[in-house]
Amino acid sequence: MKLEKNKKWENFFKNNNGNKYPNNFIIRLVLNHFKNVKKNKKNKINILDLGSGTGSNFFFLKNEGFNAFAIDISDNAIKKLRKKTISKNIKIPKNNIQLSTFHNIPFKDKLFDMIVDCTSLQHCKNSNIEKSFLEIGRVIKKGGCFISIYENKINNKSFSTNNIKIYKL
Repeated sequence: MKLEKNKKWENFFKNNNGNKYPNNFIIRLVLNHFKNVKKNKKNKINILDLGSGTGSNFFFLKNEGFNAFAIDISDNAIKKLRKKTISKNIKIPKNNIQLSTFHNIPFKDKLFDMIVDCTSLQHCKNSNIEKSFLEIGRVIKKGGCFISIYENKINNKSFSTNNIKIYKL
């Protein structure tokens, strides 16, 4: 797949290591959703971090024992995420981390039990939003959970607090 470079995100992740810590809402919602799953069964639960950046939410998911996957449109972000897995000595299949858009997710149908979006979809072009939601619907299992966190824009310079949408599919 030839991916059109997004200069904004390439420059951002060239000069930035992303978030150091996972999103608090993601932590609470994921752990609550899977609270009855035994530790030794979590590795059978596939969770996609949509717009992973350099992996703060991805590493939280891995550390909790889930089978974590990540996609991001920035090659710089994906390279940094892969380097972090090596430096942290975390073994994952190479295909679990992919350079991709949200409207062309490179995974098979009905693979994911959960998909988390932490303020990534809000940056999609309007022309790609519907395609992105169709792709999310394609790769999530029936009965799966999609969590989307976004910020409301107050003006051109600031954002209000996070809003969360949880979809059970």
